[in-house]
Amino acid sequence: METTSAEDSDDTSDDPGSIELGENGFPDETPVAPGPTALSARSVNGHGTANWAYNHTGIGWEYSQDCTNFVSKALYHGGGMKCRCHRPATRISKTDNAQLGDIVFFKWKKERRYNHAAVVTSKVRGHLGLSQHGIKNHSTLDDVLARYRGTSNPIQRVLIIRPRSAK
Repeated sequence: METTSAEDSDDTSDDPGSIELGENGFPDETPVAPGPTALSARSVNGHGTANWAYNHTGIGWEYSQDCTNFVSKALYHGGGMKCRCHRPATRISKTDNAQLGDIVFFKWKKERRYNHAAVVTSKVRGHLGLSQHGIKNHSTLDDVLARYRGTSNPIQRVLIIRPRSAK
């Protein structure tokens, strides 16, 4: 994924759909009543995406930053997403609503863009397990957030999406 180096940025502008991180650097999970979910397109096989990602973290890296390439392969090989064209995805507003196969994007404070991606491969009592091409191939959302909390460049935003297939 392309990254942009940036000076210290205190950009606190709202990013629609990103998950709000509390003072402690973890998602602020105020319970909300579930609403109706309407998908105008067939969903990608989330379990297939998650299984492929979990079982294939050891495949070789093709790029120096290979996270989005890895996620793309999981969606294609495991999730059955054959069309690589852009289309809207469902944004997940709370980690409690995340499902296997959802994609998590991370934005650090000093970066202008989201610059890391991972696949949700487990969910245990609301805690998300992630598989990725990154520092640690298998981790949890809490572990990733904790790794950078208290540093000069903490994770500022998390975005979770549920990909869709073509109609």
